[in-house]
Amino acid sequence: MLTKIKGTYLLWILLLILPIIDSFNGLLNNGGNKGGISLGIIYRLMVMLGCALALIAYKVRKRIAIFYALFLGLLILSLSLNSRNMGQYLNLLVRLVLPLLIITAIESCVRAGVVRNNLTRGLFLKWRYWVPITIFIPYLAGMGFHTYENATGYKGLYYAQNDIGYILIILYLFSIYELSKKIEFMNVVAVMALLICNLLLGLKSNYILTVVITVLYFLKREQKRTDRSKKLLVMAAVMVGLLFILAAYGDKILLILKRWQHFYVQRDLISFLTSSRSERVLPAYKWLKSNLGFFGILCGSGVGYQWHTWGTRVDIIEMDLFDIFFQLGAIGVSLVYGFYFFVIKRYCATGFFKWGFWLSLLYSTLVGHVLESALSGMFFALLCCGSIFEYYGNRVNEKIEYI
Repeated sequence: MLTKIKGTYLLWILLLILPIIDSFNGLLNNGGNKGGISLGIIYRLMVMLGCALALIAYKVRKRIAIFYALFLGLLILSLSLNSRNMGQYLNLLVRLVLPLLIITAIESCVRAGVVRNNLTRGLFLKWRYWVPITIFIPYLAGMGFHTYENATGYKGLYYAQNDIGYILIILYLFSIYELSKKIEFMNVVAVMALLICNLLLGLKSNYILTVVITVLYFLKREQKRTDRSKKLLVMAAVMVGLLFILAAYGDKILLILKRWQHFYVQRDLISFLTSSRSERVLPAYKWLKSNLGFFGILCGSGVGYQWHTWGTRVDIIEMDLFDIFFQLGAIGVSLVYGFYFFVIKRYCATGFFKWGFWLSLLYSTLVGHVLESALSGMFFALLCCGSIFEYYGNRVNEKIEYI
């Protein structure tokens, strides 16, 4: 049992250093993986090994075992359709499966009683400082990468701006939620640090969601007069912080706004808000239906749909719901989303973990790079695990059946 506990906490340590590993990986690989083995790949292989050991040590629910059997069969079928792009597609599928493995492994550990405390919340409490630090330090050192061309936006040493954008907005929601529970100095610091990072990044989605989350916090009805007074103090702090941000980074934010204006006049509103992702959906569907018919709708095309426009390869749709549909079909969408909905319903997510889940799916659908991404996929998995910890924390003395 002691060996199992050590193995479980080793997995948790690996997950704890997630933002540091990805930031350092960007430094070593000049912003991304250029082929071959990298620190990021080695790290995720270690996480997968840790998950495998946890699943071997503890029983898996029968329903989850059936799910993996069906999903594995679909993945094998899908891989058989992609001999030309086998390596690329296999890498994509590993990213899709890894969050599922993390959730299953941690659920097995928590259900077995190896860990009791909500370690997910502990991770988020640390990450809300660590992630901004991994952005601020390279920025002050004159290192890191811009989000867009012409030195627009800034994403630290991270490779994919949508990945780090998703993490920043979820951490901002978490920090706002913690602030609403207890107004203290460190909670205010976390909110301000994440607010600066979201503004520096320069993504439309993050700007819009930051405003929405902040406004909803201030509109939240408070029962006690003391809470309302504290909220006014927070509002004053936020306004001072915004003035500081505009004074220090106003020129960079202005470049971002000018970039938005340039693209807005060239596109309709939906295309502008989705950064042209929505324009790829209909051509991909027509390609899928004309080439694979009903089989393609059911089982997908692997990555074949990436060749759907003008006979040349384009990137993935970058909207997770549609990408999973075109890759694995309606069956794949049902299995993947069914798994996540099962988790959120089965473990009765509340508070931040509930709203974080739905915000994640919204971000995943409109911006993408969540369910099929190495960095944000792992982050989303741990967010889902928060509800698992809370659920079992309230049922310590109950007998758990493996169904």
